[in-house]
Amino acid sequence: MRIRYFLLIVINFLCLSSLRSQNTEVKGVWRQVAPGMAGSNRAIFTDAVDANKIWLTPDMGNDYVSVDAGKHWESCIPINEVWTKRIPLSDECVVSDHKDNNIVLSLNKKQLILSTDGGKNFKKITHFNKGKAPSSLWYSATPHPVEKGTWFLGNGLDNKYVRTGTNPNPLDGIDLQAPKVWKVTNITSNKRTIEAIDNKGMEDATAVFKVFCHPNTNQYPEMLFAATSTGFYRKRNALKAWEKLLAGSIKADYRWDGKKLNVYALQQTTYSLKGHLLLSKGGVFKTTAPEKIKGEKDWEDKTEGLALDLNQLKINKHYFQTMVKGWFDLKKEEEKKIKLPQQFLQDYTEIFCDPTNADKVYLSVWGGSLLKPIIGGVWSSQNGGDQWFAAMRLGSGFQKDPYWKIAQPGKTNRNADPGVAENKIPDFVHYENRGVRAIAISADGTLYAGAFKGYHTYKYDAENDFWTSVDNTRDGELFYGHGNNDTGAFGITPDIHRPGEMFLLQYEASAYKSTTSTHPEFPGIVGVKRIPALIDIGPKWAPGQPFNAPITIASHPADPDIFYYISQRSGEVRKCRFDENTHVTMGKPIEVPPVISVPKMKCIYWSDLQIARDGQTMYALAEVIDQDNRPMGQTRIYNPLPQKGIYKSLDEGKSWKCLNQGLPETAGGRNQQKQVVGSNSACAKTLLMSPDNDQLLYAAVKKYHAPEGKKGMVNGGLYRSVNGNESWDKLQIPEGIRSVWDVWLHQDKGQTRKIYIAGGGMEKAEDSGEGGVWVANYKANGEYKKEDWQKIFDHPFVCHVRTSPVNPDILLVATRESYANGKRDAGTFYSTTGGGLQQKNWIKFNHGRGGMMIGDIQFDSGNPKRVWCAVESSGIYTALLPINEQMAP
Repeated sequence: MRIRYFLLIVINFLCLSSLRSQNTEVKGVWRQVAPGMAGSNRAIFTDAVDANKIWLTPDMGNDYVSVDAGKHWESCIPINEVWTKRIPLSDECVVSDHKDNNIVLSLNKKQLILSTDGGKNFKKITHFNKGKAPSSLWYSATPHPVEKGTWFLGNGLDNKYVRTGTNPNPLDGIDLQAPKVWKVTNITSNKRTIEAIDNKGMEDATAVFKVFCHPNTNQYPEMLFAATSTGFYRKRNALKAWEKLLAGSIKADYRWDGKKLNVYALQQTTYSLKGHLLLSKGGVFKTTAPEKIKGEKDWEDKTEGLALDLNQLKINKHYFQTMVKGWFDLKKEEEKKIKLPQQFLQDYTEIFCDPTNADKVYLSVWGGSLLKPIIGGVWSSQNGGDQWFAAMRLGSGFQKDPYWKIAQPGKTNRNADPGVAENKIPDFVHYENRGVRAIAISADGTLYAGAFKGYHTYKYDAENDFWTSVDNTRDGELFYGHGNNDTGAFGITPDIHRPGEMFLLQYEASAYKSTTSTHPEFPGIVGVKRIPALIDIGPKWAPGQPFNAPITIASHPADPDIFYYISQRSGEVRKCRFDENTHVTMGKPIEVPPVISVPKMKCIYWSDLQIARDGQTMYALAEVIDQDNRPMGQTRIYNPLPQKGIYKSLDEGKSWKCLNQGLPETAGGRNQQKQVVGSNSACAKTLLMSPDNDQLLYAAVKKYHAPEGKKGMVNGGLYRSVNGNESWDKLQIPEGIRSVWDVWLHQDKGQTRKIYIAGGGMEKAEDSGEGGVWVANYKANGEYKKEDWQKIFDHPFVCHVRTSPVNPDILLVATRESYANGKRDAGTFYSTTGGGLQQKNWIKFNHGRGGMMIGDIQFDSGNPKRVWCAVESSGIYTALLPINEQMAP
């Protein structure tokens, strides 16, 4: 009988059935769209029983699960949980019990986090009926082979980032006085206990990388093994001391076939210098009798074939020298004297054995904190370590370097399509200098790897020696995302000349265009295509760096082939043509330092680029960035010094002037010490140009700190300019509103009929002011009275509001977490009744999307049922609202 498994998100059966169907008209579920790039995965984990179940933990913080071997991914963040209250998956260990894979344990730093429903819900283990947990980082866990509820845990840390010759055994976070292996019983009940395994025989200065029991519990009922930073250990029973069977920093994996236990130990490479020669020591060792061997001489050395002659490879010598300098902490350019070795062992970081075949073994290479001359991010043996070959061959060197024709005959092709990540490493770069950040192997032997610094996730077809993406699928010029994008997004902007095509501003992934094309294998999403001028490879001195990074974009009002954008990294206003691969820099409203290091770049956050009908007049908003409205969470890179507010250009973006007259005067931001900086800014959140009058502008202004040198806060409000930003007047709105985050105009048959505002904040109401959405009948003269406004949605923090272009009764709003209501109900809501304060008028709409802050929402310009949202740290989502044909003609 097939073992039952569960999705790791709370989603009803109807949505789940729709998600798995071949019907492209999936409704009521948010789905991420391509380019589907996982954002530098820290770790990949697989289920012990279900070969189709995989977890990803990317570095932006969103976690993902797939229950169909990477064909579709969903967020593991509970759909109605807010970002700051989530329980993130571990970077070190997520493991299910092979006896009952509904039990899943996640080790997150010093926390043990348990799921008893296959990962649908996790809870922290905070109490033991007997015993006390150690004050050390957790790293490894294994369930007992037969005893229900019994687990063995190991204290350790991932040393692949920091291990060097000068720091060979980093132990930050490890209590040297405490044992390193622990036993937990009755893990799912209130009778749960924890006890230390006697540490005698194991060095105190040890980090445990893997702990496991001997599977033959009849013959070896208490035998434990531990691969650690000081060696591979065996413990026969509770009365015996640990025995060191192999020295060095050891990673290990094993396969039990019912009769024989095959153990592979990776002795991580160490380097030494003999004059100007670099020597390597380490490799792969194997035993089929771990319960009997006595020491290192009893292991089979399977290292032959792994040593490389760097003189025969067109490597980047600078990477080699950087690695040597970092490993030995060399001074005065001593690294330049070190010769390229003829026998070079890479610093392998992980080893995995196929659970279905003991002869299939894989090694991975990750650069960690050092640039390295990496050749092949994954190495494989199909015959028990007797022969090795590079199983992941990225870059052009494998086709061109003659070395491989001899060293690896028949395996010289590039067998991994970089897909959307291909511009991270242009063709002139022979080898990627970071390798594979994470690998995992499933119950059926399928290998998964996070390559290109973890930006791209693949699975390996060992029979055909080929890697396929599990992030997205390329079909001609289109990409279809699988749903694990984690590179962040700035916004979604309609192409005013092409209904149904939206600009998708995806931070590091640059900008894409949505299409109306669908794919039967990926229901609920649409294909996206590249914009040639925005394929982002960076300058020659920094290949692969996302230097374009469009942060706001707008179409030319008359020419459908021209658009403009402002770069988040450079601050430049650029003009592009769809049919060309170049862009022209028009100007730079605020100077941005030209440095590559993002924390030093001090960017300006631009939004709401608007272009008047003359094609010459432009407006843009330079936003004040702080904790409550941070984009991408990277507050450190935004510059609080320059004047923020509303900028105007009269010469197609060549020159700009900030005109804030009449807007509340505030600080320009706060520095890293949270000190108020700047004295002449306006803290606007939305700039909107009237669709029927280029001189008529609206601004949503939020409450913010008074200028530098003054105390207190300055209230925001709704403002209007009738003279193209020369001056601003405050409009009357309800008195309780102190921060306005968004303003929206609804048009019907070419006439503006309604005006909407959204407001609130993350603090309590007495600080942030009243939150929600209000609507008023539009008045061209701007003479609103407080009583003209009707509140139609109640929430302490609403950041966006939009109406359907074909029906004003269909609304979409975005909310954020607020202390005013205990951080409840963050996310998206929609209404088909024009809103209202009764709960029945609004439907919470979070299915399929993680609980991060939403930076933009939009209705599709072509399909009246389709909506979009841009989410901090996890890209672009789209969905079809479950509304009938009469509502959306």
